[in-house]
Amino acid sequence: MVKQRQDYYNDRMSGLRRDTKVLQWILGVECPQVARVLKNLDVGLDLFIGKWLLCWFVETLPLEVSFDELIKVVLFYKEESSN
Repeated sequence: MVKQRQDYYNDRMSGLRRDTKVLQWILGVECPQVARVLKNLDVGLDLFIGKWLLCWFVETLPLEVSFDELIKVVLFYKEESSN
């Protein structure tokens, strides 16, 4: 996790770019219509989530706690949406 934090704040911001691409892929799988609209408008997902992801690693909670909570939220959402 420490390596991931360093990748967010290096001069190339490679961690941020990597995670943005992963989220773009997930959006294409889970919400293809939204992904298509954003692509047609030539709007990158980084416009919406870049600042949020950068702030995520600045929180006072340890990253492991934040990441665990995020996983729980995603699993809860998936469970609720399948019902």
